[in-house]
Amino acid sequence: MIDRQPRQLDDTQREALRQLAVAAVHALQARRANVDARAAGEVVGDAGPVEDVTEHRRMAALIERTGRIAGVGGWELDLRTQALTWSAQTRLIHEVADDHVPQLASAIGFYAEDVRQQMEAAVEMGIAEGLPWDLELPLVTARGRQIWVRSQGSVELEAGRAVRLAGAVQDITEQRSRRLQLLQEQALRTTLQTQMAHTERLLRERSEMLDVMAHEVRQPLNNASAAMQSASRALAGLSEEDASPRLARAQTVLAQVLASIDNTLAVAALLSTGQPIERADTDIDALLQVAIADVPQPQRQRIRIQRHTLARTASMDMHLMRLALRNLLNNALQHSPDDAPVVMHLRDSEDPLALLIDVADAGSGIAADLLPRLFEHGIHRHQPRARRGQGLGLGLYIVGRVMALHAGSVQLLANGPQGVHMRLVVIQSHTD
Repeated sequence: MIDRQPRQLDDTQREALRQLAVAAVHALQARRANVDARAAGEVVGDAGPVEDVTEHRRMAALIERTGRIAGVGGWELDLRTQALTWSAQTRLIHEVADDHVPQLASAIGFYAEDVRQQMEAAVEMGIAEGLPWDLELPLVTARGRQIWVRSQGSVELEAGRAVRLAGAVQDITEQRSRRLQLLQEQALRTTLQTQMAHTERLLRERSEMLDVMAHEVRQPLNNASAAMQSASRALAGLSEEDASPRLARAQTVLAQVLASIDNTLAVAALLSTGQPIERADTDIDALLQVAIADVPQPQRQRIRIQRHTLARTASMDMHLMRLALRNLLNNALQHSPDDAPVVMHLRDSEDPLALLIDVADAGSGIAADLLPRLFEHGIHRHQPRARRGQGLGLGLYIVGRVMALHAGSVQLLANGPQGVHMRLVVIQSHTD
């Protein structure tokens, strides 16, 4: 039994053989032109008709052999007679019988239904404007097997009129499968690289958390210890009036330590969580009270609250919102003059449906070059002060992360020498 399946070749060999087949087609077309010229009575050479027929058959056999080896089939459509001719390899690709007589409509009918119009348009453009085509399309064989083919066609003109279409068809199912597999592997590699970069970033940020613990917690603890020792000595030998300022100082330092610990633990939790936050109806006034209570006692009296809404509750994670609001208040207090108030405004928003919490201070403003990175990890409102030991820049970063987890945002409404005005947008219509 003769094996009709083409021998497996690599892409380079296939392309070389395809080019040989195309060259053979061109040679055959040139020979046909000579034969047509003789039929018209023109003198084109000394070779006789027998040699012409022999050469024609030899070239036809060459086309069949190269097409079979390369897996490339040939076809030709005479536009004057509508006669369509397929090579043996073309019939093999379509899985039809050796005596199959193709027609233009039935040939286009082999293509998948959703691309037939594209194939018809290519043929029509070829006939009307002489345009060639080179398409990769799905095709359903006579046996119902879906494959992918590369369909190529060109037009022969006489006196500016299309008289013949000729082309090639090649089964590229295997090549396309390999190409798609390569694209999938590249996409998987990109995904893995992204995941690796994300993991490396998390590891780097976890390492930075250790630095934060050392920098933001250890030194304040030492300060608190020293303050408590000083207060103890004061209590031992001084009156209550003299000891009160030192006790207040110790209390302030301890509050700073607690805030640093909260921030450090919060950042670690925010970085590691992959779960949506748990919202609950939260009393807005209770939120304000606990956030203000987290502020060092001497600074609390500087905070003013102005209500522009009658709303009493809002949907949020109270622990995280308390953390965000406390950091925003501390940031405003730290960068305002000691005698200047910090004003909180509470408002409603209809579009989007949200609770708006504004914090306005009287500070000197934020440098323009810091604005694009203001809520990134390690960024301070005043970088020179940060370099003198004012922390590692967690406050505004935490504010931004908390608002993102609430599907909301933190906005900079005003910035200038008269102060900074920031807004927390706590979205209420949300899907976790």
